[in-house]
Amino acid sequence: MVKGRQLADDAGSRYGHAMPGPLATLIARPMLGQARRAARAGDWAGAADRYAALIARGLATPRDHVQRGHALKETGDLAGAEAAYRSATTAFPLDADALRQHGLFLRHHGDPEHAADVLARALALDPDDGAMRDDLAGTALAGAGLDERMIGALLGGADVPPALPGPLRRLRAWWHREAGHRHARSRQPWGAVRHYRAALAADPRQPAVLVALGDAAMADGDAIGAVHAYRLALFHRPRAPLVFAALGRALAAAGRRAAGLQAMLAAWRLSPGLPAAAAALTAAGWTAADLVRLTERSWGFLEPAAPDGLDRRERAIWAHLAFALAGE
Repeated sequence: MVKGRQLADDAGSRYGHAMPGPLATLIARPMLGQARRAARAGDWAGAADRYAALIARGLATPRDHVQRGHALKETGDLAGAEAAYRSATTAFPLDADALRQHGLFLRHHGDPEHAADVLARALALDPDDGAMRDDLAGTALAGAGLDERMIGALLGGADVPPALPGPLRRLRAWWHREAGHRHARSRQPWGAVRHYRAALAADPRQPAVLVALGDAAMADGDAIGAVHAYRLALFHRPRAPLVFAALGRALAAAGRRAAGLQAMLAAWRLSPGLPAAAAALTAAGWTAADLVRLTERSWGFLEPAAPDGLDRRERAIWAHLAFALAGE
């Protein structure tokens, strides 16, 4: 498997900026020395300024961006620090360590849901990093809307999550599911949403109903509700390209175009040539050559595999990677 740091070294502008070459590294060395000396002396503001100068001249590595974030954090400028970490992941989207540092900062400063998204991207690039797995597992699976018992079962390696619903609840789930389908066929999305929610309340482990709920919510003009439904469906079916494509449309409708594009990228990588993904990516400026390169690239979390061979904990991580990479 190709590691994220190796990909970052040769990635083009669409995949991540190129690393500074030998001449640029030589020019940057005195400036980098000044930044490090300022940090050792406790002059965090001075260190941040010097790292900023490196970045402004296009001489910075991912580590330099991260070190600027560390320096700003030490000065107490948490907003500036977050922006610095984010700039590192924007400039070098395939650098696993930059992603991890951003994710840890978000987790430590009260944003666990977005932290999990960023840490999931880091783990996807470097899936053999045990510490990163622990960072992700301990962060924000709860942010996906699963109940505590289900989360405990997923992370604890239990063979069976919470007990299956009894006969009466299964009957109630079936009745509401069929009623939801009837409303959807009659183009009454508001009724479909109500019945699908009732079906899920009786039996939450119905990925097909979650997808139907997302479709009905979109038809009813509730793009945010659709996003939540599709993301939960991906927990059950983390390699479903059509669900990723539906999530991409919902995110775009909710005004989150960058996140929607990421979902479409995942849909394309899972199913190259998928019409919905091709249309969205082409509209975003991707060329045929870009799509061919994307198809050829090896993204660890999307490589052909047998998910059924994974243990319960690994399933949880894979599922979280799937929906988190569609986050923003």
